[in-house]
This record gives sequence, C-alpha cells and structure tokens, in this order.
Amino acid sequence: MIWSDSMHLASFGNAALWPIYLFLGNQSKYIRAKPSAFAAHHLAYIPKLPDTIQDYYKKTFGTSATAAVLTHCKRELMQAIWTFLLDDDFINAYEHGMVIEFPDGVSHQVFPRLLTYSADYPEKTLLATLKFLGRSPCPRCLVQKDTIFNLGAKRDRSIRKKTERVDDER
Repeated sequence: MIWSDSMHLASFGNAALWPIYLFLGNQSKYIRAKPSAFAAHHLAYIPKLPDTIQDYYKKTFGTSATAAVLTHCKRELMQAIWTFLLDDDFINAYEHGMVIEFPDGVSHQVFPRLLTYSADYPEKTLLATLKFLGRSPCPRCLVQKDTIFNLGAKRDRSIRKKTERVDDER
C-alpha cells in the first residue's frame, strides 16, 4: 500500500516535503498504524518545482508560465518519479516474483503488488490532472466546476437527474 502527503516543515517560510511511503498490506493494521512499529518504508521524495522555473520558462518562451503550464510540469515530474520507482527490476519482480528469506529462516517467493495509493484530494487531482484539464472536478459525474456552489441546493437533485451520465452502445 502506497501513501503520500505533502507536509510543511516550518511555521515560517515555505519549506515542504512530499514523501512516498510503502506499507505491507499483509501486516496487521494494529501494528501498521503504530508509529513506534516503524512499519512505514520510505520510498522516495517527490521534489517540488524549483523556484527558478518561472525565470527559465520566461527566458525560453518569452512569457511567464501560466498556472496550467505549472500544473502540467508538476504532473510530468510526478510521472517521472513513478517511472523511476517502477523500473525494470520492479516489473520483473512483479511478473516473476522474487525470493525473500523471512526472519524464521524459510525462503518464500513473493510477488509485489501495489494495491492502494492513499492521497488527499489536492494530491489526487495533481496526479490525475483533473483540476487542470477537466471541466468537472470528478470523472464520474457531469457537474461543471462553475456550478459547484449549487451542490446541496434544492434544485441540485433535479439538475443531477437531468444531466445524469448515460452509458450507451458507442
């Protein structure tokens, strides 16, 4: 199971880290949830875009980078990190397994699987670039971003019925 969350390191300034942690899913949740059990395995840090990105972009393209361009760059950076993590060795272990000697001295063939990726909403939208590219904040519904403030209103239910997504043969 993979978990990540951006964290601020200081009360003043903007120092932040975005670590990625791995938890073993077959470990008891009572052990896994205890910080003192050291069950989290650190995989990587996702770096933020450098502060000089605007200067570089302006020098290269003659204009400042828009919010959309910066979001695209963040997504590409995230994809590059995952390409690095899911290298040929991992893919080989995923397909063919790997032999690990357990603490009891018995060797087992293990097949690593990534079952979940837990992140909060802002990070999920960054990963999927939904916030930037989509007209809707959710891939499952047709609520437009500019009408989100209407959610929960009396007319909301009738609007949802009228604009309900329908699967067809196409």
